[in-house]
Amino acid sequence: MYWPALLTAQPLQMDQQQHFRSELLPHAAVTHVRFNIHPDGGVSRLRLLGRRA
Repeated sequence: MYWPALLTAQPLQMDQQQHFRSELLPHAAVTHVRFNIHPDGGVSRLRLLGRRA
């Protein structure tokens, strides 16, 4: 299955909310998201916001 990138790798800060609206790459409507963690950091929550296409 081909997963087009919606966001390039981003540096994260611990104990902070991360917002990446301006860093999103152009894309079509999205129904599923694959979340890659590099190298292997822990993430407690992932919240994706959007609107119906």
